[in-house]
Amino acid sequence: MEEGFYAQQNGFKDEDLKKYKQTRITFDKGGQWVPLKPPTVDADGKPINCNKCQLHIHLSQSFYQFAPIYTQANSIGIIIATGSIGKYLSYRQDQVNTYLSRDGGLTWIEIKKGSYIYEMSNHGGLVVMSKDQETTNQIVFSWNGGMEWTPFNFLDQKAEIQNIITEPQNKGTRFIAYGSIQLESNGIKTEQGLLATLDLDELHQRNCIGQDKPGEIGSDYELWTPSGLVNPECLFGKKVTYMRKRREAACYNPDTLEKIISVTPCQCSQEDYECDLGFVMNNQLCVPINGTLNIDPPAECNGYYTISSGYRKIAGDICEGGVEHPSMRFSCPNNKGWIFDWLVIGGIIFGLYWVYNNQDKVKEYFTKTEMTQLPQSKSDKLIKQLQQKQPKQQQQQQQQYQPINLEQNDSQDQKFDEALIEKDENIQMEDDGSHELI
Repeated sequence: MEEGFYAQQNGFKDEDLKKYKQTRITFDKGGQWVPLKPPTVDADGKPINCNKCQLHIHLSQSFYQFAPIYTQANSIGIIIATGSIGKYLSYRQDQVNTYLSRDGGLTWIEIKKGSYIYEMSNHGGLVVMSKDQETTNQIVFSWNGGMEWTPFNFLDQKAEIQNIITEPQNKGTRFIAYGSIQLESNGIKTEQGLLATLDLDELHQRNCIGQDKPGEIGSDYELWTPSGLVNPECLFGKKVTYMRKRREAACYNPDTLEKIISVTPCQCSQEDYECDLGFVMNNQLCVPINGTLNIDPPAECNGYYTISSGYRKIAGDICEGGVEHPSMRFSCPNNKGWIFDWLVIGGIIFGLYWVYNNQDKVKEYFTKTEMTQLPQSKSDKLIKQLQQKQPKQQQQQQQQYQPINLEQNDSQDQKFDEALIEKDENIQMEDDGSHELI
């Protein structure tokens, strides 16, 4: 699958432990592995009752016994596989069934009881299958993702079908089935190879309609976006919207089909990161492999050096913002700038701590600052200037030790007041009236 599909099995080298294999899937290129979600109903529509069961599928190593997992680049989100539901993967023929996923392995559907060999074509709109590990002269095909199957007898004699293939582009309706067949002549049975061509061109459905309006009523097409485990509709840091045929639409796709509609970056989440070199996942956290983070500077150190925080963005991920794991920055031992760095950091921390513990003083300071910024009239300025001069005059009088004459002092105060009133009246006459005395 283009968006990245990976699966593994927790197996063992010992053949005796083959029955303890389990299947896991990852949506972040190995960062996190989770079990496959089993279907809730079987191919006949009956409920599947299995407490804490998981779906386990056969991979490529099971090719000679069961059909392996299979998908195509132009069959968007569609995967077919054989497997079993339970605690471990089963190799018993009566416990292995055929499954299909339409969302890149996130959820699964049981489409046929038993083990089948399969092939897809027509952009995933046509599925052809044949019974596996038993002789047959019949294939079945479906135009609606396994919701309905049509049988087709293509041989006069039963044969064991080993595989079904189609042309490299997987767009048409022609297939090749190969396997082996037993022939009898003069009472002697011989096994010979078989190669048969299948042409379903005359059996295909109507042409699909509504490519220009996917998702709307009357259209055979839908809009689909792959989803990860954490961010819905986001995988590898982007939201990719595809157009594809709806499952229930039994119709024929044109050879040329524009599939990608839009690509939009997503906000970064933990799902967009993997453990960096030298770190390992432990309880959903990336920790040093040896348990201790080495912050020693490199042999050649100039200015500053960086140490990984334990995470790195997955290759090909284009997420933006959100969760970040920046590297840690350290000064080299011979770099004097580290003293200034720590002083600045310490000053910032102390300043924030002081402001937090002196919030009332800070509010009072800014309140006073706002009060002193009120506009002043010319008379206000004159009064302040005169008030500043009075203390100086009084200081000079005290230094000269002169006796105070009350009558003379009253006369001087009267003259001073008259001069002040006369000066203030002149100022008010010049003022435009836009100021008030406080």
